[in-house]
Amino acid sequence: MIVLIDASNSGVSGDMLLGALIDLGGDVKKLEHLRDEIRALDPLYRDFSFEVENVIRAGIRARLIRVSEGGSGEVRGDQVIDNVRRVALKLISDKRAQSIALNAVNTLLEAECRIHGSTPREIHFHELSAADTIFDVVGFGLLLEDLNLLDARFVITPIAVGGGQVTFSHGTFAVPAPAVMEILTKFNMPFIYGPHESELATPTGTAILAALSPVHVADNIIVPERIGYGAGERDFPNVPNVLRLVIGKSASDSHQTTDEVVVLETNLDDVTGEVTGHLTEKLLASGAKDVTVVPTLGKKGRPAFVLQVISDIYNYERLVVDLMRESGTLGVRVQRVMRVIAERTMEEVSVEILGRRFTVRVKRSFVKGRLLNVKPEFEDLKRVSEETGLPLREVQRIVERALNLGSGTG
Repeated sequence: MIVLIDASNSGVSGDMLLGALIDLGGDVKKLEHLRDEIRALDPLYRDFSFEVENVIRAGIRARLIRVSEGGSGEVRGDQVIDNVRRVALKLISDKRAQSIALNAVNTLLEAECRIHGSTPREIHFHELSAADTIFDVVGFGLLLEDLNLLDARFVITPIAVGGGQVTFSHGTFAVPAPAVMEILTKFNMPFIYGPHESELATPTGTAILAALSPVHVADNIIVPERIGYGAGERDFPNVPNVLRLVIGKSASDSHQTTDEVVVLETNLDDVTGEVTGHLTEKLLASGAKDVTVVPTLGKKGRPAFVLQVISDIYNYERLVVDLMRESGTLGVRVQRVMRVIAERTMEEVSVEILGRRFTVRVKRSFVKGRLLNVKPEFEDLKRVSEETGLPLREVQRIVERALNLGSGTG
């Protein structure tokens, strides 16, 4: 599956991304639960609210997400990061979706810190900006999970940034805003000026795109299947101010695709198993695609581990820092490699267990059009196990039986 994010006319903002996902069928109730969690985080957020509207932008119908907040005050950047982590871990089941939210807010704060020469603790958000940032990054992860898009390959058009000047807390600057330019530069994301003399790309929207590790649309041939439109606040003449999000598939007949990843590797011979386990969890939470720990023998026959991490090509520097700080290793081997990925689909199935109906996501993978594997999502099996009190292995057997699969467990 491929998800094309077309920001060539409209630019990008967090609200526009959410609007496009709602237009594709994302569950608004997910965002309502998120709103309630945000309100409970801090008294400054107690009046935070949002509305979903159907609007017309230059003749195109789209969904507009309008947020509001009645309080007053400021919130530190490190508090925003902590709030995103707390809400994401509570509301989002899939670790990949959690990582997208966390990586987006970290990318945003890192850009602000580089511009101002400060730390996240010294960066301050107006309370609406803080609540809106939490809403955008966590809401995006929630809706990706809801729409089963986490296995998709994300591609982007060049991002329209607008033109003219933008005024922010430290003065007036040429579009794109400094934070947007920092993110575009760090993640090698293409952009174009225009088509309006206005700020079109926001730091939060750009940071969310960066967290998806997208590739340039010119490298992909896409067969479109579904389209969603997210509206911007302003209605420009002639050119629709809408972000277009297209779900489709590769035109290739091979039913497989390729991408580039970075493989990080280091030897650990003086680190305990507990520290290694903690390091593995931290790397996954920071956006690692996979972490493998292989037992081996080190110098002088000492027991040791080889730690291997797979990362996207944009996020690996952050993972190297985490790896060295947490383990104390003095060196990390870095290899940029190409990998072949099987085509994957996700569907929801309804299964009866102990007289109750449960929805379980099931992933199917294909190689050259032939079914390779069918696998129920572990997090869903875990949730059903916790709700029914049945052992996880028993839940797995019941689900596999409903799917006419043989269980490999004893």
